[in-house]
Amino acid sequence: RAPVTAGAPRAAARTGADPSIGADSRGRARPAPAPMSIDDIRRSADEGRCDEALSGAEAAYRRGERSAELLELLGTLSLIAGRRDDAARHLRASLYLDPTREAASIQLAMLTGDRRG
Repeated sequence: RAPVTAGAPRAAARTGADPSIGADSRGRARPAPAPMSIDDIRRSADEGRCDEALSGAEAAYRRGERSAELLELLGTLSLIAGRRDDAARHLRASLYLDPTREAASIQLAMLTGDRRG
């Protein structure tokens, strides 16, 4: 009897899916990556891995994290990704939670100034 995954390469060829994604070399499911901390997100962004940082920040947001720091990071990373409306929304939320966040304030002013001018 053939293993259950025996047809996976043929199915993948038909669908364009990569059967190795989400599985180790023996076909066992890989554990989900550990959630990124704010420090991990910031480090990824500082090292130029902005897509990874944005994914980590969005995952933290989906898990219910709502700190001013996370929202400021989400705003900054959304701005880098060209998602201006998301950036403005996150930056406003960050300032709502902590009106002293200077970077969020400056970025939001730049965003709204760009829209008027």
